Amino acid sequence: MMHYLTFLETTPRLMSQMLTVEYMLSVLYMSVCNLRLWFYIGDLNSYFEFMSDHNNDTVSKYTNWFGIIQCTGFFFAPITGLVTDWKRKKKEKTVLGFVTGYLLTSFVALILNILVLVPSLSVQV
Repeated sequence: MMHYLTFLETTPRLMSQMLTVEYMLSVLYMSVCNLRLWFYIGDLNSYFEFMSDHNNDTVSKYTNWFGIIQCTGFFFAPITGLVTDWKRKKKEKTVLGFVTGYLLTSFVALILNILVLVPSLSVQV
C-alpha cells in the first residue's frame, strides 16, 4: 500500500500535464491538420466534379478509388504505432518513438497538401 501512495505522490496530475506549452502546441497542430483533412474529405465530391467538368462517370470512378484507398488505412495505421514503440525498452522513457511517429504523420499530411495543389485527378487519387 505504501508503494502505491508514493507512486500517486510522484505522478504528475492530468491538468498539470494538459497545461504545458508542449501539449497545447501539439493539440493545436494536430487540430489544424485534422481540420484540413476533414475539409478535404468533405469537399471531395464537389472537387471531383469541378476537376472533371461534371463528368459523373469520372467522379464515380475517383470517388470509388478514394474509398478503397481510405479503407486501406485500417491496415497501415498500426505502422504508426509500431514506429512510436520502436526502440523502446521497458523502463526507459524516451520521446524518440513519439517524435518519429509524429514526424511520419506530419510528412504524410505534407504530401497530401502538396498533391492537392496539382490540378490533375490521376495524381491526387
